[in-house]
Amino acid sequence: ADAAVVAQAARTAGELRRRDLLPAIRAHRLQADENARFWANWATVQMGDEEALLPLRQFAEQPGPLQQRALPVLLAWQPRETSVAWIRQLMPQAQQRRMVIQAVGLLGDPLSLPWLTQQMQEVPQARVAGEAFSLITGADLALLDLELRDTPEHDAGPNDDPADANVAMDEDENLPWPDPALVEAWWQGEKGTYQNGQGYFLGQPVSEQGYRLALSTAQQRQRRVAAYGLARFRPTEALFPVAAPAWRQRALLKT
Repeated sequence: ADAAVVAQAARTAGELRRRDLLPAIRAHRLQADENARFWANWATVQMGDEEALLPLRQFAEQPGPLQQRALPVLLAWQPRETSVAWIRQLMPQAQQRRMVIQAVGLLGDPLSLPWLTQQMQEVPQARVAGEAFSLITGADLALLDLELRDTPEHDAGPNDDPADANVAMDEDENLPWPDPALVEAWWQGEKGTYQNGQGYFLGQPVSEQGYRLALSTAQQRQRRVAAYGLARFRPTEALFPVAAPAWRQRALLKT
């Protein structure tokens, strides 16, 4: 079959939780084409196929567009102890620092918040560390005035130099620059209400109700995480379509 067709079919089947198609999709888990292989594993993991976790973990370790699609699904479905061990193994690797920060945010353990605050001191990962901190605590850094007064000069996106091959947009462009000292002071006042070793999402212990609430109230990147988290609690329902027209999403949230 054409690899692009396989990829699209696997993705759609995964989004709709078509378990009747699981055997057919599993047959493409070792596809030579990277895109088809990714979507086959992405889909079957969300149907409870534990054998697809390792291939998906490999995609999560590779920088690129598929990494961001692999990571929230992997952290939603992989056993917690496995995720903790995997993150610890990758922590010393500088080239994986950004992905590890995001994985720590998705795991949601308050024990990691002091480490995330440390990461805010390094300009390249400061904003993504702030995003991970907010994902766990629900703290809106801009609203709480926990941002830097003077933002550092940092241009991760394309520039005017025609000889520069970097044409990728800055992934963190719309994220606030956290002030590590202010964030740390805020956390000192809040940490008594959190329990280490427990998963939190937007300031509450991970729960089906919390994910549903986030789909109504949170920012888009947080809503995407909520959709994958909710899917773990409702494994037979279609994945919540966070990119669908607003009227359709509102109708689904009423059901």
